Amino acid sequence: MTIEVLAPLRIEPRPVPPSPYADTCAFESAVALDLAPRLGPDVVWRTYGGEAGTPTGPDGWFLQRRDRLTSTLTGVFCRTAANPATFERHEADDDLWRAVQLLGRHAGRVRSGNCTFAPADWVTWVTTGRLPPVERLRP
Repeated sequence: MTIEVLAPLRIEPRPVPPSPYADTCAFESAVALDLAPRLGPDVVWRTYGGEAGTPTGPDGWFLQRRDRLTSTLTGVFCRTAANPATFERHEADDDLWRAVQLLGRHAGRVRSGNCTFAPADWVTWVTTGRLPPVERLRP
C-alpha cells in the first residue's frame, strides 16, 4: 500500500477592502419602532402589499411613503424587533432610502457589508461616499 503525503497548504493573507452594502444596513442599539417616526408623517409602516398600519409582529414590516402604497408592494424592509435593527431597500425611492440610512446617526454602531461604522463615520459615508480609515471600520 502506498501512502501519498500531501504538501501543506500555504496561507497567504490578503487585505480585503472595505465594502459596505448599497441596499442593506443594521443599526445596533437602535429600536426601529422608535426611529421610524423621525422620518416624518408621510412615511408609514405596512405589510407586504398592504395598507398603512402599525407593526404588530416581530417578523418585519416595510416603511414606505404614503403616496406610494398603491403603486408598490414593499419599501424598506425592517425587522422591527431585531437587535440590530436591519433595513433592506426594496421598492424605496432614493430619498426615503437615504433618510432611513441617516437614522444610523442615532445608533450605537452601524454594520453594512464587511464594515462596522461609528455613527458619525456612517453619516459621512452616506452623505459623501467617503470611507473612514480602515482601522475605524472594524468591530
